[in-house]
Amino acid sequence: MTTTLPRPGEQPPQVSDQEFERVWQIPRGLLGRLSTVQNSPLGLRFVCLSFLFFVLAGVLALTMRTQLAIPENSLLSPELYNQFFTMHGSTMMFLFAVPMIEGIATLVLPQMLGSRELPFPRLTAFSFWAFLIGGLLFYASFLWEAPSGGWFAYVPLTNAEYSPGLGMDFWLLGLNVAEIGAIAGAFELVLAFFKMRAPGMTLRRVPIFAWAMMVTAFMMIFGFTPLVVGSLMLEVDRKVGTHFFNEAMGGSPLLWQHLFWIFGHPDVYIQFLPATGIISTIIPVFARRRLIGYPLIVISLVTTGFLSFGLWVHHMFATGLPELSLSFFTASSALIAIPTGIQIFAWIATLWNGRPVFSTALLYVLGFFVIFVLGGLTGVMVAAVPFDLQVHDTFFVVAHFHYVLIGGVAFPLFAAFFFWAPKFIGKMLDERLGKIGFWLTFIGFNLAFFPMHISGFLGMPRRVYTYLEGSGLELWNMLSTIGAFILALGVLTFIINFLKSWLGGEDAPGNPWNADTLECLTPTPAPQYGFRTLPIVRSRHPLWDQEAFDAGTAQEERVVANLANYPIDWRAQLATSALDAEPQEVFRVSGPSVAPFVVAAGLMAMSFFLIFDQVLPAVLSLAVAVLGLLAWHGTDYASVTRNTQQDEAFERDTGIPVRAEGSVGVTNTAMLLTCATVFTAVATLIFSTLYLRIEAPQWPPMGTPLPEPILPTAAWIALLIGGGAAVAARRGSRRERPGMVRIGMAVACLFGLIYAGLHAADLLRVPFGPSTHAYGSLYFALSGVMIAIVMVGVLATAVSLFWLIRDDTPPAQLFNVQALAVYWVFVTGLAALVGLVTTALPYIV
Repeated sequence: MTTTLPRPGEQPPQVSDQEFERVWQIPRGLLGRLSTVQNSPLGLRFVCLSFLFFVLAGVLALTMRTQLAIPENSLLSPELYNQFFTMHGSTMMFLFAVPMIEGIATLVLPQMLGSRELPFPRLTAFSFWAFLIGGLLFYASFLWEAPSGGWFAYVPLTNAEYSPGLGMDFWLLGLNVAEIGAIAGAFELVLAFFKMRAPGMTLRRVPIFAWAMMVTAFMMIFGFTPLVVGSLMLEVDRKVGTHFFNEAMGGSPLLWQHLFWIFGHPDVYIQFLPATGIISTIIPVFARRRLIGYPLIVISLVTTGFLSFGLWVHHMFATGLPELSLSFFTASSALIAIPTGIQIFAWIATLWNGRPVFSTALLYVLGFFVIFVLGGLTGVMVAAVPFDLQVHDTFFVVAHFHYVLIGGVAFPLFAAFFFWAPKFIGKMLDERLGKIGFWLTFIGFNLAFFPMHISGFLGMPRRVYTYLEGSGLELWNMLSTIGAFILALGVLTFIINFLKSWLGGEDAPGNPWNADTLECLTPTPAPQYGFRTLPIVRSRHPLWDQEAFDAGTAQEERVVANLANYPIDWRAQLATSALDAEPQEVFRVSGPSVAPFVVAAGLMAMSFFLIFDQVLPAVLSLAVAVLGLLAWHGTDYASVTRNTQQDEAFERDTGIPVRAEGSVGVTNTAMLLTCATVFTAVATLIFSTLYLRIEAPQWPPMGTPLPEPILPTAAWIALLIGGGAAVAARRGSRRERPGMVRIGMAVACLFGLIYAGLHAADLLRVPFGPSTHAYGSLYFALSGVMIAIVMVGVLATAVSLFWLIRDDTPPAQLFNVQALAVYWVFVTGLAALVGLVTTALPYIV
């Protein structure tokens, strides 16, 4: 169906809900399940699957606690205990907390921001499938040999010599697939925050939860990427024989610890900051008072995100690092408590000045206060080097991080379940069962973990499967085991409550708690498109302060009125400006596709075959993933009904462009995030090079001929020409000169291939190999990564060139060229930096 747009001043024609919903319907059947891209079902899948992993991790923990209940128990063998320990910690850190948080954000954030959908729904679908498939690959290790090197995978314990089985390969590759999915999800959250807010929702009016998720998403991009790179380095050490972490060949085991904790300590705050956003959302609702200190809380969130990246050596105080660096990281570890303290005082002040309603959600928040403050106190204690040296690798540290992570993450997540579940499942949870579950969880948690402080003081080491009778540890371990089972009973009560309410609970109203944010403005449960008529925001607490949501500037009112009725032949979304949320363009978000599932499955199959050293099937699986990417892009522009006359009328009446081919602003922002991620990956390898250069007595090792710069220099010149051609194509796209665009893109592809060929020739002729020593490993790694990065640009440019040649009206898709030009310029500069490190640095120092 098509519509006729009104003239200025007229009311737009009304389209029935059935007609409007048609394009947003979820496909049916198995194929429909695999091709779903809407944020609501994907968010629910994230939440349910991550909770399932939480239960699996809990079963492993209960088994370990049973083993430790009495001294010299034989329930678990040492090897099986190590496997359970590794799987429990890895599941909680990688497969529960972060995916759960991303799931809640996927579910809540679009409606909280007054939007219809996340900007790249297929990317959200890929994020879920990568999480599911990576988790399944990780747990498939039980069919062969589960990993036993700990969730931190310290080398040399996890290299091929000391962990010769397949367990660590499953750990490294399975979790890597899941982490790539998490990074993809982080892209969505950043783009939604900056480009997909309701008209009028300026940065000063954005809900705190959205702020928390934006900071968290940036942290995931810059924190998870080093872990992915470091994990691949370790896997290549195991499979190919490189020497990144082999001290005898110029590597360093401590390099792994640096790379892991560059991820690991920010990851604590990646889990904690969304929890604070949840608390800042819940407290005003149940305190019946506006949140005190909104600007200070926003500043605290951003400050915590920055400071969290300067704390990783906090976990390495016992490794023999220089005392000056230890002092710096001690100060940083204490400093980060300040922004957290600001938030806690703001929450207490809000409750103190309000009229609290002690629902189950608020009880979990109050439980968080008690537990997290205790965890924070012990965190300040272990931030002091002398104290940390005494309790390092004891159960005191186990107690500390469980108080921080379970108290600081799990309790707010349970509060979020009770707060948002009625909105998204349409049923109210049982408050009586909820409070029983809370008290069981709160009492069980403290009984399980507080005695660990004492057993740690008494010298009980962590990661040890038993202890001797008469060591004074019996009472404290028995108390911890009893507490663990009470905690499990509390979680079971929650599960029963959820299932009972979902299957036959009381229907939830539209705004069950009289909340103030926009997700409670939609019906319960919300339609798949969220808002048909987008709200216009004029307050930080719109549902408390606004009686109507259609009053704004003349342009905002016109855009909202017209967008409710046109276009209806494709999924239309409004992009707004980053600062003031002013309407910028109407663009199409992607519809259902099985391609994200194919890409994730291809990556999983490739990882699986690499574990068993099956190179040819792994290459074929990678080819399947690449074909999935091509189908992802190709079908993204298929079946789009365009009516140029109506588009022009819409643009004339509203003053903003209509782009059925996609958003210029969102695409350019996504490209900047892509460049930031790629730079972080390469910077991880450069950091590794500089670290080993500083640690090594001689770099390159004695007798190693220095690489000749001729071919790398020629390759960079070719890339410079290709980048210049991409810039020329960008200029042609702005002037709508298709011929100039096609020639520029073809030249960029050609000289990108020349760059890759010259660099490959350089790798064939250098007088060392990747397995010769650590210098050769990093030289090949940096050169190989640059070849891969350039080839990605060649492939993306070739695909876009294909569509430009095929399309009869190429100006409709020229906006892709602008983003690709940014990529080519970035890659050209990055190649120069890598060339300096690999080729020039050995001659300089």
